[in-house]
Amino acid sequence: MSNILDLKYWRERWNLVHTDMPPHLKVPEVALEAGDGLVAALEARLEKMRGLLRLMDGKGERAYRLHAPEDGAVQQLCEAIGYGAVMDAAARLWYLKDPIGAFVVGPCASMLVDTMLDIDDVK
Repeated sequence: MSNILDLKYWRERWNLVHTDMPPHLKVPEVALEAGDGLVAALEARLEKMRGLLRLMDGKGERAYRLHAPEDGAVQQLCEAIGYGAVMDAAARLWYLKDPIGAFVVGPCASMLVDTMLDIDDVK
């Protein structure tokens, strides 16, 4: 499978199209190997970002699986002052209490889903 970061694939395509290319314009093997290392590092970081985005539950699966006793009280508070206000306040207050283990408020669910689709579409 080839993707936009697959340097060998693109070099082969370049050389097929430009068979009469002068040697000084061809991609040197050493540059290709260095590029492959960079690509591997970028792909590893991209996989870490995918994992982080998956943890954010952009599809709302937890909402259908979990039901906690405090949900009713929290729902009333959210309806009264706004869901975003509750999330923001809870995240800020938790951070003040525990900066290492604090819950972090992220973007809306549709943005997470769109970002995952965009990342996976770069192939």
